[in-house]
Amino acid sequence: MKYIENYFKLKPSDKIYFYLILLFGFIANILFAYNTLGYYHADEHFQIIEFFNSKINSIPPSEMAWEFSSEIRPWLQSFLLFISYKFFSVFGIEKDPFFLSFLFRLEFSVLAFFAQVTFSLALFKFYKSNNIWKVSIFIIFLFYLFPFLAARTSSENFSTSLNLIALSLLLFSLKGENISLSKLGQNLNIALYPAFFIGILSGLVFEARFQSIFITFGFIAWTFFNINNKIKFLSIFCLGYILSIILCTFIDSYCYGHFVFTPWKYLESNIFHGVAAKFGVYPFYQYFIYLSNYFITPLNALFFILLISGILIYYRNIFVWTIFSYIFIHSLIGHKEERFLFPIYILTVPIVVQAFFFIKEKFKLFYIHNKNKYLLKFLKIFKFTFITILIFSVFNNFLVLFITLYEVKSDRFAFLNDYGFYYARDVKALRFLEEKIPVKEYYGFDHDIQCSGASKKDKVIPFSGQYAMNLGVHIEGLSHGKEEIS
Repeated sequence: MKYIENYFKLKPSDKIYFYLILLFGFIANILFAYNTLGYYHADEHFQIIEFFNSKINSIPPSEMAWEFSSEIRPWLQSFLLFISYKFFSVFGIEKDPFFLSFLFRLEFSVLAFFAQVTFSLALFKFYKSNNIWKVSIFIIFLFYLFPFLAARTSSENFSTSLNLIALSLLLFSLKGENISLSKLGQNLNIALYPAFFIGILSGLVFEARFQSIFITFGFIAWTFFNINNKIKFLSIFCLGYILSIILCTFIDSYCYGHFVFTPWKYLESNIFHGVAAKFGVYPFYQYFIYLSNYFITPLNALFFILLISGILIYYRNIFVWTIFSYIFIHSLIGHKEERFLFPIYILTVPIVVQAFFFIKEKFKLFYIHNKNKYLLKFLKIFKFTFITILIFSVFNNFLVLFITLYEVKSDRFAFLNDYGFYYARDVKALRFLEEKIPVKEYYGFDHDIQCSGASKKDKVIPFSGQYAMNLGVHIEGLSHGKEEIS
């Protein structure tokens, strides 16, 4: 903490604010890891947990998802879970699937929290203690979407955390006075030794989720147009990047049992053979539709307007370059899903916040010169709406946790956000490879959670039935969804 205070020269008031935000953000991340069962998307289980499961239990490929036999799924994330499993087995807790699933979620939540901290400090370097920084970190740590996603064992979450750390390290490496994140051609100096680690992290981002290379492309391109020693930086960066690819190729080959280069397999299967298109093809502009209606009105309208305004106003900004390159190149691919946008949501925060204060200041100056009472009313409504949404984001944290503590009576619940539908599905579905397996105990708060296909008092095991049996859990009457664990 002393190092942070000295390096970033936090004022006493900033220290109190920052540490309070960190405290509540950490609590939110831990609670969401402890209390959110199931998954947001089935890939979290079938392509992460079940891959790890196949490693410890030698499950035949015929019982795995098609990505396993096609060898298109990188093993980095599942292999790290495998290492964690071996570590936990030293303490004898590897046979408790409920506690183990919590520990896995906790690992990703802690990693996400660390990434949020580094990103917040990187923002402080450029925005100091102004309102842009304060509001941005408030949203980053306490807006309900981020602690929820942090607890997901998904490749989107894992790649997002690694990318934030890599991007933050890049921002820390920039040298000079009056550095702007929204200018080009600044002829900045950059520390070269971190370039190797930025390359390693960016390579791991790619191996966590191949499409995330488009994020790396954006901020590296911005850096290229702003630094002096371009060739040296890119050479060292590429060295670290290639080493990560080589390391992960060894991991993939070890886990698949023979040499395989999964990036090529993925490209060949999903792009050249058009497998991804079989899961649905959407128009080029589909991601803009996702961005415009993901949240409840008026949050979705305000978010979309501020985001587009921020992109137009700060089109030279490093975060805009990163967001734009990711969305634009992703839009060229036919298959699109809203979860593919998760890695850039946290990068939109400083852009949206900057746009808000820019528009607010312009209206304020316009009012000073014109003294229009209607303009003043609009300015007050604009400010009130933004503050209300910030307060609502914290309230939503408690609301989301509340619906996990008590019975979920319907998919929509009393939730003021369409996102609640997905969260309710996360709590209720819990469907995995085998039939649902009601059990009498589970890890989570000891309250009733109504699970689909199970009685009010029953819970659903967060792993496949095969995994439960391999862990020594005795299952009687395994048929037609009427299984009982004794």
